[in-house]
Amino acid sequence: MLKIGIVGGGHIVRHRHIPIFKKINGVEVFAVCDKVESVARSVAKEFGVKHYFTRLSDMLQADVDVVDVCTPPMTHYPLIVEALEAGCHVLAEKPLGMTVKEVDEMYRIAERNNVKLCVVHQNLFNPAFQRAFHMVKEGVVGDVLGVDVGTYIRRDNYMCVNKDHWCHKLPGGIFFEILPHPVYLLQTFLKNVEPVGVLAEHLGSYSWMKVDELKVLVKGANGVGSIVASCNSPFHGDSLYVFGSKMCLQVDLWGRYVIKYRQ
Repeated sequence: MLKIGIVGGGHIVRHRHIPIFKKINGVEVFAVCDKVESVARSVAKEFGVKHYFTRLSDMLQADVDVVDVCTPPMTHYPLIVEALEAGCHVLAEKPLGMTVKEVDEMYRIAERNNVKLCVVHQNLFNPAFQRAFHMVKEGVVGDVLGVDVGTYIRRDNYMCVNKDHWCHKLPGGIFFEILPHPVYLLQTFLKNVEPVGVLAEHLGSYSWMKVDELKVLVKGANGVGSIVASCNSPFHGDSLYVFGSKMCLQVDLWGRYVIKYRQ
């Protein structure tokens, strides 16, 4: 049985991580750690977790196998390093760190301690994305010429409406938090990507948001692409278009379907 120790007690822990771990055979959510004791206790009680802690060092002494870091990204580096140095595997929410330097150092520490470090890029395993990925890999789409990725956040999303949410303290505001998803999807099909144009604006009604509309144009070694992100949408969704020399794929990650277009 793989024993999981979770760091953090917020929305993503309660609504995603613990419920999903509960469905996996051979995995036990063994402990929860949050610096606010009442939060740690509440999460443990709600999900029937045996142990709760307020310090990561104490949880590590409880002999967990994997530490799942679900705290704001500005706190990731010291928590992840402490867990890796203790010989634990680490799963962490995206973005993994605040800088490339931080992330490179994390992976060096993981390698030195012979443990695994993984980041939550769950859309890579979305059934619709997997279907599109294998179609491209098998040559059905032909040569990849372009990739467009869109991520649409409802204007009443809990991060948007809460002016005190930690995402608004990040360098790029909410987009620093959500952009890893479209970036890694785009980089799956386009190689050696470089941005060639960025348009970021604050146009919505929430004064505390740094930006809420973003358009990015990129160029890769094998094609061109774009990322469109909006926090002013009436719906939540993630879409992907892959333009190939033989066909185009429209991928809906929320509906989990792929539409093929041929000339």
